[in-house]
Amino acid sequence: MLAAARKSLILFTSRSKFPAVILLLCIAAVALLEMLSIGLVIPLIQSSTIGLDQTGISAKFAQALFWLGLGAGPLTIAALFASVLVIKNLAILFLSYAIARTVALQSAQARKTLFNSYLRDPLEYHANRNSAELLRNIMTGCGQTFEAVRLLFILSLELLLSVAALSLLLLIEPKMTLVIGGVLILGSILFYRLTSRHFRYWGQKSLELEGAEIKWINEALGGIRLVKIYGVIAGFTKHLYSFARNRALYESRAMTAILLPRLYLETLAIIGFVIVVGYALALGKPMSEIVALVGVFALAAFRIIPSLNRVLTGAAEIRKRSPHIELIYHDLLQKREGFRPDLSNRENTITFSKQIELQNVSFTYKDATRPALSKVDLVIQQGESIGIVGPSGAGKSTLVDVIIGLVRPSNGHMLIDRLKVDDLIEPWQKHIGYVPQDIYLMDDTLARNVAFSIGDETPDLNRVRKAISMAQLDDLILTLPDGLDTMLGERGIRLSGGQRQRIAIARALYGHPDVLVFDEATAALDNESENEITMAIRDLSGKKTLLIIAHRLSTVRGCDRIVLMGDGRICDIGNFDELYTRSEDFRHLVELGDLIGTQGGRYPA
Repeated sequence: MLAAARKSLILFTSRSKFPAVILLLCIAAVALLEMLSIGLVIPLIQSSTIGLDQTGISAKFAQALFWLGLGAGPLTIAALFASVLVIKNLAILFLSYAIARTVALQSAQARKTLFNSYLRDPLEYHANRNSAELLRNIMTGCGQTFEAVRLLFILSLELLLSVAALSLLLLIEPKMTLVIGGVLILGSILFYRLTSRHFRYWGQKSLELEGAEIKWINEALGGIRLVKIYGVIAGFTKHLYSFARNRALYESRAMTAILLPRLYLETLAIIGFVIVVGYALALGKPMSEIVALVGVFALAAFRIIPSLNRVLTGAAEIRKRSPHIELIYHDLLQKREGFRPDLSNRENTITFSKQIELQNVSFTYKDATRPALSKVDLVIQQGESIGIVGPSGAGKSTLVDVIIGLVRPSNGHMLIDRLKVDDLIEPWQKHIGYVPQDIYLMDDTLARNVAFSIGDETPDLNRVRKAISMAQLDDLILTLPDGLDTMLGERGIRLSGGQRQRIAIARALYGHPDVLVFDEATAALDNESENEITMAIRDLSGKKTLLIIAHRLSTVRGCDRIVLMGDGRICDIGNFDELYTRSEDFRHLVELGDLIGTQGGRYPA
């Protein structure tokens, strides 16, 4: 538990240690009030029965009251006791709220930081992590981690309250307090040692099963068409229930075990109470002194037992959350391998008016046996249209990912107008419009999808209309019931493939980019839709710098140059006819695509 507690506190104080210091000082002040409230019990009982003792603590207390100008009568002491009790309880209430609020705000900040961190991680990192894990860490992991921080503060408060009560008892009756305190402390330590590993195990299994649940739900909803068509709804439901049921069993064991400290400590308290009474009777103390002594120990027990219960329960809960804490600590604070953009340069600007240049660029994916790119040299002039072709695994997408800043080269550099942009990725990406093969559409209006507006951002409708016109989407607008304000549904489920592709093109054009990238933009379309998208792309030729990855060579037929790739290298560069004449590999791709003799025919040049 200590390691988990240390890591959670490091996370809590990573931005500022001030809140933690203030909370701890408040906890110490409340502990002093607790000590005072318990200490008033003996004078209160004595003044109400036989009068204040003229020796010991009661005498010193009476002197303090007279020094303050107060009497030492029962009513004065009772009023003072009630006042201290009310102030202490109000202080505990305020402190509990302050702890909860501070920790909750820090948890929200951690979610923001972790989410931002995941979004800025390189694509390779996301390729090696399941999105269900990241979702679980953001939504549940941060909450569990900072709940452990809250429990630590509560645990500190309860420990100090217990120490304050025991310290006062030591002043009143040292021997008896040492015996009873020893029994309670050793009993608590023994209980924690026997149960802590079980809480960690239950927490680890619950963490794993929660991730499996989220993953299963994502897969089922993401493939809803296939789930329905292939009739596997029952199978998905069965598997989800299996994970949920097993998780519920582990959680129920943990929740039941959480009750054990209270039952255990109540038993120890009864034993301690018997020891107090028996010890006092054995010493032959007068009944009035025994009553006062029992009253003090009873009030102390009333305070200490619940506190120790919360301490043991909190320790068990922290132990249960330790798998979450370790994950969040790792993902938030420990450095991971991979590319993190230099955010200090994100406000800088880059001009692109001449060329993009790759110099001796290589890149190898983690755990790969061969490089995805190897010693690539390429110059792309501003306004040029470049097709990128080759067999699967040739390095086409990796090449484009390097150019648009999604992947940092293992070796070599990229230059824009002869300026190295290794640490200027975000400014460079402002020049880029991107059209992927798998179109992502938000469950929002057409206008907000084209503008890719997030949150309360308001799209520029004039720019939206212009982008839609350039993407040849005007006919679609006429068919939509609410025009630009029509809701598209989750992932644009109500639209055809060609319509989704055109919306993606309009989105890419909305920001007036200098470079447009089409990554297999027509691969999933029928011939008619492909031809329409190809025409839309070619209408942009000369107006923008175009980078077009394609398996269907019809899409790149009219490009100024075509880059032929193989095994992570550039095999040849030229226009369509040049490559067809001199490259056997390119001719093979053409034959596979049935493109021989189609110049000026089925596929416009």
